[in-house]
Amino acid sequence: MRFKEHVKNFPDKPALIMSGDGETVRYAELDARANQYAQFFRSLGLNTGDGIAFTLENCAEFFRSALAPCVLASITRPSVLI
Repeated sequence: MRFKEHVKNFPDKPALIMSGDGETVRYAELDARANQYAQFFRSLGLNTGDGIAFTLENCAEFFRSALAPCVLASITRPSVLI
């Protein structure tokens, strides 16, 4: 099942459970945040096929932002700080 199908069918189910702090992120929230990041990237002038590189700590926010290029159909090179 694809991510958007999970969002539609299971919006309140956990999509992420972070082992470090136990934070739980539900599908609907993950989708909403990814869309917010995508809109932010668009406001910077990024479009389909453009490259995006970013670095975040290993946290739920990393996954939220990592989905944004998928929304834009862009190329991403995420890096995790451990």
